[in-house]
Amino acid sequence: IRVINIPRKQEDDLEGAVFAEVERLFPVSLEESYLDWQVLEGEKEDGVLHVLVAVVPQVLVDSYSEVLRMAGLHPVAAEIESIAIARSLINEKVSQKPTLIIDLGKDRTGFIIYKSPTVQFTASIPVCGVQLNRAIAVHFDISEEEAEKVKSAGFDFIELPVAFDAIAVVVNP
Repeated sequence: IRVINIPRKQEDDLEGAVFAEVERLFPVSLEESYLDWQVLEGEKEDGVLHVLVAVVPQVLVDSYSEVLRMAGLHPVAAEIESIAIARSLINEKVSQKPTLIIDLGKDRTGFIIYKSPTVQFTASIPVCGVQLNRAIAVHFDISEEEAEKVKSAGFDFIELPVAFDAIAVVVNP
């Protein structure tokens, strides 16, 4: 997901301009991806249209759809994970400041930049919760199971520099 800027002078062929910008900015094959986009109405600038773009591999969407159909369900829509996360965590009527959401998952870490009215950018790295557990366990000489409990309970008892050092070891081994 990304917000792209399209010059208003290209508004007559907005779809073509969006596709050209997506090909330039996203490292994916459009033939093997689903693409959706919408102009952000609340974001007006002279001479520029702000367009929210989502690109997802077809194989991913098709595999989820197939599993749902096999379960007897008929999917009619899908929502991008980062938008669902932001929607569940941020009250857009209250939060006008840009917000970074870090989704530390088991297999990857996602970064979601939100600025009202929507997600502006997403990225993920192959650094995950399991690696963080190992770094915490090594640093505090505890088991990985204990490290998971510490991580889940929060880092209240750990000084911020120590927590940062543990994360830095995971990101920059």
